[in-house]
Amino acid sequence: MIRSRTTLAWAASLLAVGCAAAQTQYTASSSVRAQPKPESCSFDVLTTRPQRPFEELGIIDFTGGVVYKTGHRAGLPDSASELKDKAAQTVCRAGGDAVLADVNGLGQYVRATVIRYKPD
Repeated sequence: MIRSRTTLAWAASLLAVGCAAAQTQYTASSSVRAQPKPESCSFDVLTTRPQRPFEELGIIDFTGGVVYKTGHRAGLPDSASELKDKAAQTVCRAGGDAVLADVNGLGQYVRATVIRYKPD
């Protein structure tokens, strides 16, 4: 009986941890494709549209996670540096030069549009 309860408690804790984490989902949003970049590529994090011409490659959505009483969603990036860490692999794989970040009313980053700068 004790072993059964321990197993149940362990499974419940794993489920809670799994539900708390936000997921990253990439969707190509145009027919434009770019060559993938190295895994540790450099890219810009923007909160306003750049002045230079660009092409949209896709959208990264941060979904899932537990919603707290404050409205904050667990696992969503709360800073530009956290967004950069969570999105880096996806942006580099898509061949992006930057992400145009969407922030909700609570200051959490909920979406990032991957863009590629057009050559001058």
